Amino acid sequence: MKSKRNSRSKQAAILERLSDVTSAEVDYVWPGRIPRGKLTIIVGEPGVGKSFLTLDIAARVSSGRKWPDASVADRGRVIHLSAEDGLADTIKPRIDAMKGNSRGVFSLRGIATATGDQFFSLSRHLRSLREAIRLKHAAVVIIDPLSAFLGTNVDSYKDADVRNVLGPVSQLAEDERVAIIAVMHLTKDVTRAVIHRALGSVAFVAAPRAVFLLAKHPGDDAVRVLAPMKFNLGVPPCSLAFRIKRDRVKWTKEPVTLGADQIVKGGADLENRSAIEEATHFLQQALVDKPMLAAEVIQSAKSNGIAEATLRRAKNALGITSRHSGYGGSGSWAWELPKKKS
Repeated sequence: MKSKRNSRSKQAAILERLSDVTSAEVDYVWPGRIPRGKLTIIVGEPGVGKSFLTLDIAARVSSGRKWPDASVADRGRVIHLSAEDGLADTIKPRIDAMKGNSRGVFSLRGIATATGDQFFSLSRHLRSLREAIRLKHAAVVIIDPLSAFLGTNVDSYKDADVRNVLGPVSQLAEDERVAIIAVMHLTKDVTRAVIHRALGSVAFVAAPRAVFLLAKHPGDDAVRVLAPMKFNLGVPPCSLAFRIKRDRVKWTKEPVTLGADQIVKGGADLENRSAIEEATHFLQQALVDKPMLAAEVIQSAKSNGIAEATLRRAKNALGITSRHSGYGGSGSWAWELPKKKS
């Protein structure tokens, strides 16, 4: 019988000399936002449109359409995992409505085994996912929601359990040069910083390189804002906004200057009636004679101690319209008071 000492002596550290490593820049599926070869997580409260957002991403990748910020999406295939939406009545119709290429989107429905079909689990079936990625030459994998596919023996509130699952998932993304996008729910504890409000262990936001918040705009409940919560790959991208119209996502061109924490905290600020009244009076005075560039209005309001979230709520209350002039990134938005009826 071999001694324990001899058994331990067979273990050896795996070292790699940095001089043997070829430096490489970060590659992106969505330039500056969704990295290839990394795990990205999108968090948000139930009902804000996380599934709409991920299907919009799938539609753009599968068809090679431009991204909302006008950058070009390289056409590729998508593997989609959903535990909540039906294929025939929800996912397929939305992909079609979003002008995606349904031939390039594959739903992972389960794992076939000798004893029967099994529900897919990241903790047990990662090798099968790797094989599927290779078979379909997938560029993106979407997991919606992440919690449904962790595995029955994984405690989502234990750091060790979560890291034991997400570590191999991140390694899979790197090995196969695929962007893995996972959806998570947000807790309702508004007293905590938004980065700590992902439902479950803090490891959920520690493991991925990019984490985004999807939330209602504090100034307009019909608008959804995608804001970076964590971005370890470079300069964080700006926030973007969209509206959901029927089965489509309609992105707005007007820039959003709110960050993730500002969006979450802005909702509470809006309850302050006096702040709304102050912002309303400010806008009436600023726009009384002529339209004004939106960026200038927002900056002037900030100088007067008015939060952007409060300003936008007052803008909607007054019926102020936004007009765009120019083309692409060189254009600008102006705000104008509604015309008085004669």
